[in-house]
Amino acid sequence: MVVCLLIASCVGFSSANCMAATRPEPDSPQYTLTKSAWASLSISTTGKATCTGYIRASSTDSTIDITVKLMQKNGNLWRLYDSWSVKDVKSTAELVKTRTVEPGTYKVTVTGTVKSSAGKKEPVSTSSSQKTYP
Repeated sequence: MVVCLLIASCVGFSSANCMAATRPEPDSPQYTLTKSAWASLSISTTGKATCTGYIRASSTDSTIDITVKLMQKNGNLWRLYDSWSVKDVKSTAELVKTRTVEPGTYKVTVTGTVKSSAGKKEPVSTSSSQKTYP
């Protein structure tokens, strides 16, 4: 039922809007240990890419491992352009990195793990929309 509603809500929207509409909400059954997660990419007119990854745990007692990957489109495939990671962050992890990019199409992927104080682990994954430079 939920899938049908999400598909219906995407009719008439672009694929980027549809992807945003299907992101898990904080009370989504997809995540139990994770309150929210998102990825963001902006590229300036001079080619400075700002890559942001965010994961927030449902509980302040949880810890988070987060990896932010800047991916470059190569034909129909994506290749790793750069990557950054942080481990054992308490409750909320936000990782923001900048670097200069060459002309091309890019996206940011965020992966991570939320670990509860009881030892449960939950994988988290999300991606930004694509950006093309210049």
